[in-house]
Amino acid sequence: MSPFFSIIVPAYNCEKSIEKCLNSILNQSFKDFELIVINDGSTDNTSNILTSFKDIVVINKENEGVSSSRNMGINIAQGKYTIFIDSDDWVSEEYLLSTHDVLVKKEIDILFLNYYSFLYGASNTKFVDNKINEGFYSKGDIVNAFLNREISNSPWDKIFRTSIIKKLQPFFPVAISLGEDSVAVSRAILNAEEYYVMNEAFYIYEFNHQSVTKSSLSYKKLNDVYKVLILLDEVYKDYSKDYHYMLIRQSISYISLMLRSEIKHDEIVNVFIKSIENIRLISVKNIKWKFLLTLLKLINKFIGKKGVLFLVSRLRFNL
Repeated sequence: MSPFFSIIVPAYNCEKSIEKCLNSILNQSFKDFELIVINDGSTDNTSNILTSFKDIVVINKENEGVSSSRNMGINIAQGKYTIFIDSDDWVSEEYLLSTHDVLVKKEIDILFLNYYSFLYGASNTKFVDNKINEGFYSKGDIVNAFLNREISNSPWDKIFRTSIIKKLQPFFPVAISLGEDSVAVSRAILNAEEYYVMNEAFYIYEFNHQSVTKSSLSYKKLNDVYKVLILLDEVYKDYSKDYHYMLIRQSISYISLMLRSEIKHDEIVNVFIKSIENIRLISVKNIKWKFLLTLLKLINKFIGKKGVLFLVSRLRFNL
């Protein structure tokens, strides 16, 4: 008999955190689940640690990145619902029991949850909530909430009906290493029908300031800013008229990170312009002018006047 949950954990050089992560899953009060760990070519002691665990499925593969690992987990998942957990995070012991009861009663496709943020080395956690209330939502309302960043673009604070994400394989785009979560979650939302927001939190996301370093902000990730915007443009082109603003804001958030790297500012500006250039002309009919003004201010701050002028040139004034 198939389990109710499939839990997928991608693991790469996580010897310091993987035991805590897996133990938090195996200690769940609800036991009807399978735990799939994809060892993505780890070169530290992760592989040896994984062999000490029983009742888990471990797949060893060459290093290809987190998206490839998650997709491999989806391929073999047997559960009715799929959960993604990162190897440096952990969950409270009532996570599966509490969400199981909601999923059974509501028969939903995607369950949206809150989470706790934990700064590495800190003594307590911070509650991070969705900006919308608990309850059922239509597709249009969820899309708008996602585009307005009222719900996160992360896959690990959501539970997905497995049959939906299997149909979308490869669910996570493997050609990019920045923004892949936004693409995957967007596709899931547009292909689902029943949505429920639950205002409880069971997931603890550990954030390390050292995780975003100058070395990790590479030229490849700079080019990924362009690639992810094109993918999102393709996802939303036939659905939402307002998605362009989310894409531009997404671009700004990524590029603001890039400015902390050693990449030359002119090259960052060029990628921003390249990204916007490949997005369809932006209609300003029924535009939220205050939002557009905020965008222009952000672009001026992070990109400069050249970026502002180029964005204005892409507006289509069909009032």
